[in-house]
Amino acid sequence: MQMRRMQEEEGQARGFEYRLAEELSKLIPQLTDWDIKPPTGAQMAYATSLCAQLGIPLPAATRRSRALMQIFLAEAKALHGQRS
Repeated sequence: MQMRRMQEEEGQARGFEYRLAEELSKLIPQLTDWDIKPPTGAQMAYATSLCAQLGIPLPAATRRSRALMQIFLAEAKALHGQRS
């Protein structure tokens, strides 16, 4: 239905194009280079909890890289599973 409306009314198509471009400009930076961004709040909370349970410190590098945090979380989760 949206496509038909856009074909019938050029103004509708322009508005849709602008809204789509605006939304994509917000989304693309989130999807690219995700691994070099800092960890998410959820990752930090989970890592802090795992470290407390395991009695280990959180490596400093994991605080700067989402990818390193992801690796740390996988390893810490496996260690937690072995100890449980």
